[in-house]
Amino acid sequence: MATRPKALTPIPTSKEIDEDAVYRARVAGKSVRSIAREHGCAEAKILEILHEKSKGLLTEASLRIALMLENQRLDDIVVALYPKAINGDHAAAGLLIKLAQRRACLMGLDMPQAHVLHVMNNPPPDARTSTQKMSDALDALLGVTDREKELRDRANTLAGGPGLSEEEAVEYQAMQDAREAKRREAYDKQRGGPPG
Repeated sequence: MATRPKALTPIPTSKEIDEDAVYRARVAGKSVRSIAREHGCAEAKILEILHEKSKGLLTEASLRIALMLENQRLDDIVVALYPKAINGDHAAAGLLIKLAQRRACLMGLDMPQAHVLHVMNNPPPDARTSTQKMSDALDALLGVTDREKELRDRANTLAGGPGLSEEEAVEYQAMQDAREAKRREAYDKQRGGPPG
């Protein structure tokens, strides 16, 4: 049995495309490609029609109307289910709870009030690191003065210190020598005299 070729339908012009039919087809789940094929036009034209349609549907006024209608539908269902839920119908009670949740979502009642972000790993800018604290403790044990610490920090060019002038270098060395002499004296005293 021979099949007859399908009759060719004329390609509609952009003026002949039924925009409501395009919208209804998209709402029904058809792809933009299949709608374009059905109407004999480019996908870009279908997207343009849907975009224009959205301008009218997504205005503040139309969204308020849609919200009002949806809220009324929920109210109507609550009126029907409430007596059943009060009389012990657990399914009706569960549906009422879901309706209340849906209404809260629609009205924005279940939005979090605020988000608070606590950063746990960043110490305050003036906090000293454990290495700096240990260095301070050792300096206290060794009797390093604040001036000696200042000169040591300036002398440490690897850590970004500017370096010492000749006078500061002499002063720094004298401080270190005096501290070392004090340490040896205390050590010798503890051991019972100079080694000999």
